[in-house]
Amino acid sequence: MKIALVHPPTTLTNPKRLPQVQPPLGMAYLAACAREAGHAVQVVDGLGEGIGRHSPFRDEYFLHGLPIEEVVARVDSDVQLIGVGIMFSNFWPLSKVLLRALRERFPHVPIVCGGEHVTALTRFVLEDAPIDYAVVGEGEETLLELVAHLERAGGTGAPAAVTGLAYREADGRIVVNARRERRRALDVLPWPAWDLFPLERYLDTRLFFSMPATTLSTAAVKST
Repeated sequence: MKIALVHPPTTLTNPKRLPQVQPPLGMAYLAACAREAGHAVQVVDGLGEGIGRHSPFRDEYFLHGLPIEEVVARVDSDVQLIGVGIMFSNFWPLSKVLLRALRERFPHVPIVCGGEHVTALTRFVLEDAPIDYAVVGEGEETLLELVAHLERAGGTGAPAAVTGLAYREADGRIVVNARRERRRALDVLPWPAWDLFPLERYLDTRLFFSMPATTLSTAAVKST
């Protein structure tokens, strides 16, 4: 399956002061897992590809990153599944506009959202935006199981067996499946697919720290 993972741009109130930015580690893991499973993965990093660019959004807010229309235009026309990551709730107003634009261009392509905001407000996200699925918690296994379901069922039938997933039934009813247990063995995950992201742009800005830096996921080890 051809999957497009989209990292939305963000908003700010003062275009003269750039916000702190960091590479989307979670999405890099998702991309790596999907690629390792044999899927074709495209990444559109609306923030990283447009660091330093800003345009009016609404009221006193400005968009920081690629404009919505550019983000949507960069998604390949033959995409079969679109995933959008939304980490924080203050990203939601802009992300919702992006999701509506993606739905307008790809009316029949499944759209799945994940991230901390989606996990915290799962039903709200499904009710407030034209998406098909929401990932609750960690998404690596959930995304792959959803893709397997879509390939197997041809997009029909409810993915009731996919833990960590919420979705909207044909009658509009929202279903939230059982939560997936947190992954403990992080070393079994493939290395994040940083080659799909404009990592150098993030590092060159030095907006997250005063020196080039990125994020890292680790597991606590109990000493004996």
